[in-house]
Amino acid sequence: MGEYKTESKKVSVIMGVYNCESTLEESIESIINQTYNNWELIICDDGSSDRTYDIAQNYAFDYPNKIKLIKNETNLHLAAALNRCLEYATGEYVARMDGDDISLPERFEKQVVFLNSNPQYQVVGAQMISFDEIGENGIRSVPEKPDKTYLRYTPLLLTLRL
Repeated sequence: MGEYKTESKKVSVIMGVYNCESTLEESIESIINQTYNNWELIICDDGSSDRTYDIAQNYAFDYPNKIKLIKNETNLHLAAALNRCLEYATGEYVARMDGDDISLPERFEKQVVFLNSNPQYQVVGAQMISFDEIGENGIRSVPEKPDKTYLRYTPLLLTLRL
């Protein structure tokens, strides 16, 4: 990405998690391995009954300046968990991740470059490779000007205006 100048605007990655012990490590690792390094990851465990919180806690301990962990004692569902994450966000941009998502290494770098170069936009999405236990199910593309349905099912980076 050498042809673009990437300003160092912080990306707050918000992740609501619930019983995703089998996928959480790979999801967190995909954030840690981003080529864009000015990020923080805020994880809200939404009352998990498996090892999800313990896994997240280990990462928060290993990356104390990058990962914040909060916990809901009961399952309040995704919207409430994400809203709790937003209470702790300090970045200019907000990125969404789930505990079973994997971001390609240049995701944030490309999205930040786009938003920095195009201030008229406040939301940017990306293509998504859908997969499950059996394997990949294809690539889901985003139209240039998506409607509300695409905003619900796409890896997003948002401009946070406070």
